[in-house]
Amino acid sequence: MIDFASKKRMKIAIVPFDEGSQSDPISGMFAKVVEKYTANDTQWDEKYQAASDTISSMQTELDALRQFKTDTESAAAKEEREKVFAQFEDLVGVEAFDALRESNAEYSIEELEEKCYAIRGRTGAPAKFSYEQKTPKLAVEKTSTTPEPYGGVFAEYGIVLRNQHN
Repeated sequence: MIDFASKKRMKIAIVPFDEGSQSDPISGMFAKVVEKYTANDTQWDEKYQAASDTISSMQTELDALRQFKTDTESAAAKEEREKVFAQFEDLVGVEAFDALRESNAEYSIEELEEKCYAIRGRTGAPAKFSYEQKTPKLAVEKTSTTPEPYGGVFAEYGIVLRNQHN
């Protein structure tokens, strides 16, 4: 740097500032900000804890409901599978049928039924059909005992034919 008034070169040095006995104006403001922040932080911590507790209780309930749903669906599926196997009681003792009963959880109801029919077809077991031949019934119209000409149209309208005596 150059001092133009004295025309000499000058040097600038950075040295600590000595304030003397003055109080720091920033420290009071800093203390107030820290106090507000701490109060606000405590409030948010309480809200976070309450939300965390609610979420954990809901998670526990959700897990219980999911387990109940799984148990209910598996019980219903097992019941449906047992109904399918009840239709094929004549295949009990066949090795393929017994193996299918052991590993039935991996198949849908339609696939199980299809596989049971396939086993029945391979073993040559007679199918049980419940068809009874019934005699056909024909619908017969009932006719009146007194014959009316033209189906009784003239009598309905009060017209008497010439050859007819009442």
